[in-house]
Amino acid sequence: ASRIPLCIDTAARSEADFGERKGNRLLAIGRIEDAKNVHVLLSCFAEAKRQVPEAVLTVAGAYTGSSADRIDEYRRRLEGIAAERGLGGSVVFAGPVEGEAKERFFRESDVLVNFSTDPGETFGYNLLEAKAWGLPALCTYWDGFAELVEHGRDGLFASVDWSGDRPVIREEEAVEHCVRLLRDR
Repeated sequence: ASRIPLCIDTAARSEADFGERKGNRLLAIGRIEDAKNVHVLLSCFAEAKRQVPEAVLTVAGAYTGSSADRIDEYRRRLEGIAAERGLGGSVVFAGPVEGEAKERFFRESDVLVNFSTDPGETFGYNLLEAKAWGLPALCTYWDGFAELVEHGRDGLFASVDWSGDRPVIREEEAVEHCVRLLRDR
């Protein structure tokens, strides 16, 4: 017996599907809001880029939040971090994607990154999509993520300190893992 998640294309992929990979492309895909820690990802990416200068990051998804003001505030925050850290041409905010555009991002990417610490995150659907495309994942050790990724085999976990009021991702470790995955063809 096998379990196949709904809406995941598990058809065999040809070599051509993976031919566009360059070893320098990170992908974050899903809802964009503060609990998803895209702001932490941008900071980590800036540090990783110092070690892997050719690295690029695509952030795909819709901004979501409790109000239009909160959404705009987070969008400005992310744009500010990208500008402040000099990430200009290295980070692409692609907006929501589906169909062929989504498949292209998975086909062209080398690593999926998901730093969510959202209390409502119980599974990590994009981690399954990454597996279907043969991408390793760099993610937080959190609920369903721990069931989908085997540290050191098909991805790496970024440690999170859960002892305070808010979870805190150990950014130095996340940067090390990011660089390791980008350099490991």
